[in-house]
Amino acid sequence: MKSIFSAAVTAAAFALSASMSVAATFDLAGDLSASNQNGSDPAVVTDPLGVVPTTATGSFYATLDDVTNTLDFTLSVEGITREQLFGFGPNSTSIHLHRPGNGVAGNFGPVMVDLTLGATDSEFTETLSGFTLARSDLSILQADQGAVADVPNFHPGDDNIVSALTSGTAFVLVHTSNDIFLSTSGPVPGFPFGELRGTIAPVPLPASGALLLGGLALLMRRRSKA
Repeated sequence: MKSIFSAAVTAAAFALSASMSVAATFDLAGDLSASNQNGSDPAVVTDPLGVVPTTATGSFYATLDDVTNTLDFTLSVEGITREQLFGFGPNSTSIHLHRPGNGVAGNFGPVMVDLTLGATDSEFTETLSGFTLARSDLSILQADQGAVADVPNFHPGDDNIVSALTSGTAFVLVHTSNDIFLSTSGPVPGFPFGELRGTIAPVPLPASGALLLGGLALLMRRRSKA
């Protein structure tokens, strides 16, 4: 009887663990705040001219499907209007997901997924002091990233794109035309490095799932001693 119970518990634990570890979808999230002058995380990279003087904030929530290789996301920004967005980078678009420079979290790195490529007016919702961009089924494959795909070392390649996005080191960057970047002589008009950025990371495993796995393991240990 004990062996039957242990086998059942083992099978349940394996099925639950497998469904969590090789799930077809991943939830990602991150908060956005002021960028560094060179686009990097102010907490990681020191710039002699400091952090851009902005009060804008934002949030990013997404579901990544590693079977269809698509992204559903909602980006909400306050303190930057849609009219202040600035087209920049390979596709001359304003909002991107970037890889970290040299693989180091927080460092500025190249675009890998263009969040605004092909975006339509219907996907933007303007608020009193900002906007929301919500898109579904955005392809993350290299062939669908426009000119990003043509620049060496930008997109990590289809075999690596999911792991790059779920590594906890990718970041969102919002480019604007605001005169907020300082030089030794004052603000630089419309300098388009990111005004707002935020690292994205997988949403932690729900407590219920972790507790269930732990409970199954405890039951197995107790039954093995019985």
